[in-house]
Amino acid sequence: MSMTGNEGAFLGSQAFNRISSVTEKVIPNTGSLLRNIPLVRTTGKRNGIGLDISLSYSMGTRRSLGLPQNRSFGIPVLCRGDALEIKGLRFIVDPTWTDASGYKSGLKYVNNNGISFVDHVAVSALPYGAPGGNYQFTYSDVNGDVYYFDSSGKLIM
Repeated sequence: MSMTGNEGAFLGSQAFNRISSVTEKVIPNTGSLLRNIPLVRTTGKRNGIGLDISLSYSMGTRRSLGLPQNRSFGIPVLCRGDALEIKGLRFIVDPTWTDASGYKSGLKYVNNNGISFVDHVAVSALPYGAPGGNYQFTYSDVNGDVYYFDSSGKLIM
C-alpha cells in the first residue's frame, strides 16, 4: 500500500479522514476559540433529526459527562436561565433582548430573524413521538430544525 504525502496515513485511512474533519472557529462576539472533532454522526430523514456527537473545546463550557472543564460532546444542552449550547455554539439566553429591527430571538446578540429560542413557561406535550413526552423550551433555526428541551434543560428531541 502506498502512503499519502507527509501525513503518514494509508490511503483510505479512517483516522486520517477524522483528523481532516476537525473544525476551528473564533466566535466574533466573545473572541473564544471553538474546536470540534467529530466522533459519531447519526442521520435522520432531515439534517435536524440526526444527532452529531463531537469532542468539543470551548472556553467557559461547564463540566459534563465526566469530561474536563471547557470540553463537551457537543450535545445540545440548556443551562436554565443562563446559556444554550447547540451546534457547537453558545448563546446567552435573554428573552427581553431585541435586535435593531425589534425582533426578539430569545438569545442575546442574535440578529438572525430565522433563529428563535422560546420558553413556553408551561410544560407542553411533544408534537410527535412517544405519548407522555413533555417539553418547555424550543430552539428553531433557519433550516427549520427544531430542538425540544424539558423543564430541566435536557435535550428531548
